[in-house]
Amino acid sequence: MARTKGTPTIGVRVRARALIEAERATDAEVATKYGIAQRTIVGWRRDLETDPELAAAYAELRSELDREWRSTLTRTMVEGCERLRALLPMIGAEDVRAVIAIVETCGEILVTGDALAPSASGKGPGGKPPRGREGAASTADPHGSRPHAIQ
Repeated sequence: MARTKGTPTIGVRVRARALIEAERATDAEVATKYGIAQRTIVGWRRDLETDPELAAAYAELRSELDREWRSTLTRTMVEGCERLRALLPMIGAEDVRAVIAIVETCGEILVTGDALAPSASGKGPGGKPPRGREGAASTADPHGSRPHAIQ
């Protein structure tokens, strides 16, 4: 992408990280954080389709973040199941049903996360690049507290 006079050069990994953050927050929030204009994020999102270096950095960073999330969630689920196993002799039938429901929900979160997570190619579901969030409403996604756009 051509740079206009007076515009600072921002590294490809920083641009990739900003694009990923813009999937979870509004473009305005990310622009403020990085000290850039919202239209810059829109331009970077366009560049994601044509700039192989940006696309590669985005895919690599997205993959790292997804692995971290999955590892943390899996470790938390295993620890939770171990604690529940220790408690099972002390709880009644109703509590066991509640425990089963919690474990099922955790499993559904993992499956949903796999279905909704962008692929390693850096593209979203359906092979399309991620969309912007200019003022979009948000809701929790399978990655825990990270909000995403209602689409």
